Amino acid sequence: GRRIFDGKEVVIKTAILCIPLHSELSLLIPRNEAQNYLKEATRHIRTLSDDINVELAGSFRMGKQTAGDIDLLCYDTTSYITHLEPIVAVLLRVGLVTHVLSGIDQDTDTPPHHKTKQHNDKQQQQQRQQQRQQNTNSKMHSRFGAAIFPGAKYSNCCLAIGKLETSLGGRNVHMRVDIRVCHVSELPFQRLHFGSGKEFNRGLRSHALSLGMSLSEHGLVPVVDIPKHLQNKSTAKRKPCGAPIQCKSE
Repeated sequence: GRRIFDGKEVVIKTAILCIPLHSELSLLIPRNEAQNYLKEATRHIRTLSDDINVELAGSFRMGKQTAGDIDLLCYDTTSYITHLEPIVAVLLRVGLVTHVLSGIDQDTDTPPHHKTKQHNDKQQQQQRQQQRQQNTNSKMHSRFGAAIFPGAKYSNCCLAIGKLETSLGGRNVHMRVDIRVCHVSELPFQRLHFGSGKEFNRGLRSHALSLGMSLSEHGLVPVVDIPKHLQNKSTAKRKPCGAPIQCKSE
C-alpha cells in the first residue's frame, strides 16, 4: 500500500480506497452470489456484442462454494478481438463495478507532481510497443519471449471492486472482482492458469520446459534454450522453434 517517490513514502490511492472497505472485502463470497453477478454482468456486457461470452474462472470454476473474489473471463466466440475498456465502462455505468484499481489507463497510484513524468513514460512505452510490433512482423509474444496465438497481445486484466444489489441476488457489500479478456484461441490456457493453484501452475510449467515447451496463460509453444554467451538483459533465455500447439480444452 506504500511506495517511495523522490525518497518519500507515499500511500497509493488504491490502498486509500480499500482501507474503508477492508471489512467487506475480507468477507468470503458465496457461490450463488457469484453466479448472480455473472448473470447480471453478462446481460450488460452483451449490449456491446451478442458474441461476447462471459464465464466464471478461478475458484468457482473449480467447484468451490466460497471464494475471496470473483474472476470473470470474457472472450468473443467468433474469434473477434474483445477489448477490456468498454467492458469495464459498461460495468461501471450500471454499478456492478464501483472502483477500478488497476488494469486500465487511470492515475490510481501516482502523486500529482509525477503525472508529467508518467505521461512521458507512457509515450515512450507506446513507442517501444509499436517498434516491437514492427520488429516481430505482427507475431505475438509472451512474457518469456515465445511466439503465441494471434490475439495474445489483447489479453488484459482489470482489478476492481464491485457490488451486487440485494434485489439482484447479492449482499449489497463490496467485493473484489477481476475482469479478464482474452482471444478465444487462448481460452483453454486461461482457464487452466486462473483455475489452478500457484504451486500446480509452477509445476506444470516446469514440466513443460523439461519437454522443450513453454507454457503460459497465452499458449503452449516449442522452445529451445539460447546459449548463455548470446544472452543479455534484453533477451529471453529461450526462443520459439516451432508453431504454437493448438488445444481445444484444458
